[in-house]
Amino acid sequence: CSGPSPPRYMPCTTHSKRDRVFILSLKLMTLSFSFLFDIMNEGDFMKKKILIISVVCFLIDQLFKSLLDKIFYLGQTITIIPSFFSITYVRNEGAAWSLLAGNQIFLIIISILAVFALYFFFIKEKNLNILEIISYGLLYGGIFGNLIDRMFRGYVIDFFDFTLFGYHFPVFNIADICIVIGVFFVVLSLWKGEKHEEVRSNNK
Repeated sequence: CSGPSPPRYMPCTTHSKRDRVFILSLKLMTLSFSFLFDIMNEGDFMKKKILIISVVCFLIDQLFKSLLDKIFYLGQTITIIPSFFSITYVRNEGAAWSLLAGNQIFLIIISILAVFALYFFFIKEKNLNILEIISYGLLYGGIFGNLIDRMFRGYVIDFFDFTLFGYHFPVFNIADICIVIGVFFVVLSLWKGEKHEEVRSNNK
């Protein structure tokens, strides 16, 4: 706090902008975690499978990030396959390709909205197949993996560094892989569902 010291009976209540953002983000994240565990604990074994997959993905992602944060220094690169694959410690304050850098609260809100949207539009009251269960588990694990980074670090730790045919891909992490594979499986499942409905309508 700045200015004269307040009387002892008056607590100091001034917070920096970063503190206020953190407190709001923490409340939103707590709400989303509570929501996720509540809906996955409704006695539906299918939803429990989604929760298990998401927790495993989340833990693996956080384990690798924590190890990297302790072993590497920022910007350090270790070449695995020359001119193709390296491990590089990068701190990304935005989304993919560092888009929206510095807009952590916006990215946090988008992530939490995605948690609710996935459930209400794709999971609730749906009879999911194994492909859909895996895809939503991957998506939730990836979303929460990066969400925790933004909440408690203020940035996302990335480390997979690829160059393919001269193009240097943006550095990414395990949570990003989970999200990309999850989205691919969702699209594939929706496409297979449409093809199935098309075959059924043609057989009528």
